[in-house]
Amino acid sequence: GKHNWVHLASERVLDDVEHLVKRYGLKSIWFYDATLTVNKAFILEIANGLIKRNLKITWRCFGRIAELEKYSYKDFEILANSGLDQIFVGIESIHKDCQKILRKRLSPETVTKVVSNIKPFPIGLNLAFLFAAPNMPIDHLEEDKRYSMRWKKINDNVDFQTTFYIPFPGSQLAQA
Repeated sequence: GKHNWVHLASERVLDDVEHLVKRYGLKSIWFYDATLTVNKAFILEIANGLIKRNLKITWRCFGRIAELEKYSYKDFEILANSGLDQIFVGIESIHKDCQKILRKRLSPETVTKVVSNIKPFPIGLNLAFLFAAPNMPIDHLEEDKRYSMRWKKINDNVDFQTTFYIPFPGSQLAQA
């Protein structure tokens, strides 16, 4: 279903970042919000505000492929000019059976489009893959590897991270 997304006002975020830069010499910040790219207008307000205030920092965030697919060349240009240097995206697995287990819908074509669209900019794209989720077929590793190699050939700023699945206690996948 649709989720409500609530965030601080962009001016408040920019005021806080500016305070940290001026008071403490902040050079880099990670916006640790799994849904930051959901509201494109908001993230672009932050990026434009960083540029307007001349805050020379680098910053990172989490993103989702479904939202990043909707970002234009100009959007990525603004983000890069504001100091965005990396977006972390949880792919988990490109294998359809794994996605079904994890309740994820993500096409390799969509990931390829985002990897290509972001290529002209100095923004790293860190794609995270998951191992050892319950009932995951082992052949997903080979499929994930093939796509990872393809994406790295398209865009050298793509990196990969792997992790083992650890379900939240009491969750449905913890029972599997």
